[in-house]
Amino acid sequence: MRSFIALPAALSCILALCNAANISISNKTEYKIYNTGDSKCFAVDNMFQGNTNQVIVFDSFPVMFYGNADCSNLVSMNYKGGWTDVNRPIRSFQVIRPDKQ
Repeated sequence: MRSFIALPAALSCILALCNAANISISNKTEYKIYNTGDSKCFAVDNMFQGNTNQVIVFDSFPVMFYGNADCSNLVSMNYKGGWTDVNRPIRSFQVIRPDKQ
């Protein structure tokens, strides 16, 4: 009987992970991973306010990176793939999900 209760909870967790965006940002000495399934604007750590950043997007929708904390001043747009240089400060990002707009 317990397995019938645990099964929906496990499926919900798996679906949430499948819909999540995994984004890594590096300033070439440190990096941070952001995991979100939401398309709202997310502020990033202050360590990425320099001009030597890299980004990578894993198994996700496109991600837009911004130079301002309010998701304005677009500095890069990235899709799933390898590390991409962003020679501008990154202060926020937003996952572009057509189903969540």
